[in-house]
Amino acid sequence: MTSARVPGTVQRPGVRRIVVVGDPPSTDGGADALVARAVPGAVAVEALSSGHARDLCRAFGADLLLLDLDAVMPSDASVLAALVRDVAPVPVLLLSGDAGPGAVRAAVSAGARGLLPKSAGPEALEHAIALVLTGVDLIPLPRFPHGRADGIGLSPTDRLKRLTARQREIYDLLREGRSNKEMARRLGMREGTVKVHVRTILQKLDVHNRTQAALLGALLP
Repeated sequence: MTSARVPGTVQRPGVRRIVVVGDPPSTDGGADALVARAVPGAVAVEALSSGHARDLCRAFGADLLLLDLDAVMPSDASVLAALVRDVAPVPVLLLSGDAGPGAVRAAVSAGARGLLPKSAGPEALEHAIALVLTGVDLIPLPRFPHGRADGIGLSPTDRLKRLTARQREIYDLLREGRSNKEMARRLGMREGTVKVHVRTILQKLDVHNRTQAALLGALLP
């Protein structure tokens, strides 16, 4: 982005406002089209810097801050934490070329609601935007009994290795958006058996729901 642009619709009542910093992966139409596909009727408000984004979030009562870390990566993790704190309660979704343990730690420490690698592509980003707006956390992080993050480091590939061959078949269908009934029909299983497998898959992948499980596949190298 070379200039800031505030759409005229941004101040209309009921309009969802998503402040965008950097250059998120998108198809034709840029940030506007990306946001419109993720949340019909929403508008993208493009910012030049993290400081500008902070001002826009305050001025327009933003619903989400989408921050490209590669474009505005602070030299100190405390700067990112301060930004997340300053725009609260606006949720922050981070994009990064690196979604490894270090990036995850920084995101968790800062209080971001989501972290997605750019390699996931525009479709995964659209889903992530919609989910974070509904209150879902999208940090690629295992669940710990006491909310601890000191075990970060288990990659998506390693998590998927936990699945049996049958569970991997079901997972692949889950990623396609198949219902339990469709999966049961495709695999010649009872629907109740599929439900049990799905619950086990979520536990093994350390995710909370089917959508997070599907997005985990986007983190694969």
